[in-house]
Amino acid sequence: MDIHQIRLINYRNLLLQFANSPDEAARSDYGRIARFAAKAGVNPRYLSHINNGRKNLGDDLCREMERGLGLSHGWMDHNHELGPAPVDGDDAEERKFLATALELYRRSPVQVQQTLLDLALSLATRGDKA
Repeated sequence: MDIHQIRLINYRNLLLQFANSPDEAARSDYGRIARFAAKAGVNPRYLSHINNGRKNLGDDLCREMERGLGLSHGWMDHNHELGPAPVDGDDAEERKFLATALELYRRSPVQVQQTLLDLALSLATRGDKA
């Protein structure tokens, strides 16, 4: 996995965390990239280009995001594995699902990764919990 793929995965995970934050979860998807960009202190148009696969996350943008989000210098350049299963139980099926989803995501082309992320965001932010 090259640096651009690692950064893209980290960016998408940060965006997903932002979308699931208490303040953001109840809001519309419309404008989410702009709100995330404002929080991160970066240009929303550039993030739109990244989301559409037209640009990569370069050094300068990554450092700006790290500063804006309070991350350590170089955080975007390192692979951050999913954390442990929730403390409320040792759910082997949940860990298996997370590992499978992560593997699928990592093996997919950028366009498929975006579709998977969009689907996950859509399901995670639905008002009616299915």
